[in-house]
Amino acid sequence: MSISEKNIIAARAAELSIAGEYALSTSKILSPAEQVMFFEAVRGTGEASERCFFYGGCAGAERRAALFLPSYIDFGGAPRANSPFSAERERFAITVMREYGITDEVGIVPLEINGSDYSSFTHRACMGSILSLGLERDVVGDIAVLSSRSSVIFVSHTVADFITENLTRIGRDAVKVKKAALDDNFTIPRSFETFHLVCSSERLDGVAAALANISRTAAKELCLSGKADVNYVTHVQPDFRINTGDTVSVRGYGKFIIDSFDGETRSGRLRMTVRKYI
Repeated sequence: MSISEKNIIAARAAELSIAGEYALSTSKILSPAEQVMFFEAVRGTGEASERCFFYGGCAGAERRAALFLPSYIDFGGAPRANSPFSAERERFAITVMREYGITDEVGIVPLEINGSDYSSFTHRACMGSILSLGLERDVVGDIAVLSSRSSVIFVSHTVADFITENLTRIGRDAVKVKKAALDDNFTIPRSFETFHLVCSSERLDGVAAALANISRTAAKELCLSGKADVNYVTHVQPDFRINTGDTVSVRGYGKFIIDSFDGETRSGRLRMTVRKYI
């Protein structure tokens, strides 16, 4: 992300912080990397940073809006703002928004898309068809593919009616779109494959080498060329330390969650358990 983009996000964060003192204020829908930039822009700003949360229409969404809850809410039980990806803070925000009746003010609407058995829905097909309507990416949140012919997509309220009226096909399949009525406990289903691997160390190049099944030298080159992300931030330092719970993406090889480091082998290498997004 360029310096100018970071400055734009920082300026927007400051505006929303002020606007959200007495009423809920929200940003556009942000990518995980943009959420990191937004979080860093408000981190350390005292009371404002404690009012900053991220929400994408349901628990566990990846693409989310930044929001500032109004100061009249009791933040006494809120978990500390140490990360934009804190599940505990997200649960707190969801709970208090429901209690105060302001969830709809976030402006993220779930739409249900139903097709036939003519072709199978995929995330890529759904996203491509929606963006082909001429929409910007920042009005489209997560897509939950529920079956081969049904999905739920979270979108900005500013385009919900437009999508409902104009999205008539996904691929070669005719579809119908309507506002979804979701259970409060709805979460986006995700598929993972679990691996038990061995790495040379907790350094980024060591972990990336194991994840991609390549040499550490090759992994180091990937890092130096900016092709390895940790928690959605690109790191070019091969010796950057990876921790349990981190999300590591290696360009061309996939995205992984590091579940645990499980001790050393007899040769002194580290065992680790990871989940790969599929």
